[in-house]
Amino acid sequence: MSPELIARACAGDWSVVLTENKPVPREWFPPIQGLKILGLACGGGQQGPILAAAGAEVTIFDNSPAQLGRDREVAEREG
Repeated sequence: MSPELIARACAGDWSVVLTENKPVPREWFPPIQGLKILGLACGGGQQGPILAAAGAEVTIFDNSPAQLGRDREVAEREG
């Protein structure tokens, strides 16, 4: 996730992609601000950081330390 995408998510312009290039429809999400989200097996620095930047309270659970490291990297970079 680039700093630009994180900044856009902070401003309310966000989307998450679960397939190669097709965003999940926004109407599938309830209001995101303050929403508690548990991401299972989704470490990798993509969905979690975007949803957190959009205002959700996100917890990521993944069995791969390398994948979790990607999320940690983005979280540390973006504060």
